[in-house]
Amino acid sequence: MDKNWREDVKKCLMYAGNERNPITFILVDTQIVDDKQLEDLNNVLNTADVPNIYEVQDYEDMNKRAKKDCQELGLEQTPVNLFAQYIKAVRKNVHIVLAMSPMSDKFRANLMMFPSLVNCTTID
Repeated sequence: MDKNWREDVKKCLMYAGNERNPITFILVDTQIVDDKQLEDLNNVLNTADVPNIYEVQDYEDMNKRAKKDCQELGLEQTPVNLFAQYIKAVRKNVHIVLAMSPMSDKFRANLMMFPSLVNCTTID
């Protein structure tokens, strides 16, 4: 899988979580070159996070804004609370548009392999 994919996903998540700006991530099935991309999207849809995507500096950046949020909510600034505020912002601001052809056998297989594509989306 291309390293740029993970960097792009991280940029989207950080933009939504740190900057608190809405962002729409649009992906067409012809752009999917590896099932790991769908696994990452499945994770974003389900938990608003991708395991092992962040580095130490990324956590420092996300904690800057999350500290302010915890303060406003009267929450203790623990690592868990800080990350929870970041994830809350990601959930609110990240929107994924995934365009897949329903005529493809791969469509059905992807829906079975990645349940969040069904459980956490609206299929049109």
